[in-house]
Amino acid sequence: MRRVRPGGLLHPELLRAVARAGHGEWVVVADHGLPIPRGPQRVELGVRDGLPTVLEVVRALLEELATDHAILAAESRTSSTAWHEDALRSLIGLRVEYLDHERLKHGLKDSLIVVRTGDRTPYANVVLVGGVDF
Repeated sequence: MRRVRPGGLLHPELLRAVARAGHGEWVVVADHGLPIPRGPQRVELGVRDGLPTVLEVVRALLEELATDHAILAAESRTSSTAWHEDALRSLIGLRVEYLDHERLKHGLKDSLIVVRTGDRTPYANVVLVGGVDF
């Protein structure tokens, strides 16, 4: 019989990433189009167009991951304004930094994990930077 964690993450690779994430490490939740370099662990969660969304996965991770701050693509402020507003609401209480999309993509190579979703919103990528829980 499989045990289910009520209300918590179920995906085993995401659970392992949460357990391994150290202070300053990047846990990236990406839209469907973000190119993922060789190096970080890759988890493909996209089921179909738009499912799941980046922010659904971010909200689930935030319930379990000690997070210092978040990083968004600077371009999301102007290219995906409604998504950006939703992202800020999902990240309430966290400091949010911005990187231009090219710099964000360059930083992926050193990420702990990149989780690709079915989200097709331009620049809908969230970096959760590991924190400490004390």
